[in-house]
Amino acid sequence: MQEKRKHISQMSYKEQEALIELVNNTIFSFCDYCLYKMKKRKIKRKQVVKAIKNGYLIEYHFKNNSHRVLLRGIPNNSRKCVCVVLDLTNRNIITTYYNHCNDRHATLNLSIYDENLDVLQMLNSKKGEKF
Repeated sequence: MQEKRKHISQMSYKEQEALIELVNNTIFSFCDYCLYKMKKRKIKRKQVVKAIKNGYLIEYHFKNNSHRVLLRGIPNNSRKCVCVVLDLTNRNIITTYYNHCNDRHATLNLSIYDENLDVLQMLNSKKGEKF
């Protein structure tokens, strides 16, 4: 199946709720790539865990046969937010990076998102395998 995305602004409440519930009920592991990026970007494990626990959903992304979400954490004292990509299928933290809290993504290209994508159907199609 090809890559698919849905932005939070296009999701129903039920889709948001299902993704947040999956995040909250999953124990994630740091993959090697994430640890490498954390070191390079000077992001601590504690910051990543806090972003997962208290961050908010930005997008759903189906890529490489895995269900992923992008979360954005609450700004720190430097007015930066830690963003985290989670692989719900393999229960990995894929990567993390900083984003300035004032970045409202004025250049966001909504054409890469599919507002008609049924996230609940996508999740249910894989429920029996890994979730």
